[in-house]
Amino acid sequence: MKDRFHFITVGIFLIAALFGFTQIKDATEYQSRVLRHVVFLNLNEQATDSIVKMKNQDLLELEENITQIRELEFGTNIQEDADYSHCMFLTFKSLEDLKSYEEHPMHLEFASTYGKYVVKKTELDYWY
Repeated sequence: MKDRFHFITVGIFLIAALFGFTQIKDATEYQSRVLRHVVFLNLNEQATDSIVKMKNQDLLELEENITQIRELEFGTNIQEDADYSHCMFLTFKSLEDLKSYEEHPMHLEFASTYGKYVVKKTELDYWY
């Protein structure tokens, strides 16, 4: 009877320890998640190669000057018959950082400068 009690007690401690480690792991994973902001764009014919190059340069300046941006990518679609011609991929630490970016004067100026070249746009935000 004493051995059985000891076995059950050890089993309970092992289950509790395993559950505790799982909870810590889940909390750590949640804290390490990032927010992805993806913008799909279809640009008009006025968006020449030189305009797209200027846009790329200005995006680099956004990344360098807006501290909330963790990572930024911009690319041209290689599929000819696609619905969108370009994609911007931004990473943020939090929803608050995304909101700060959206309201940042540099971002607003960027959107005003290049918005006239956009004929179609879709945005997608998700936690990763």
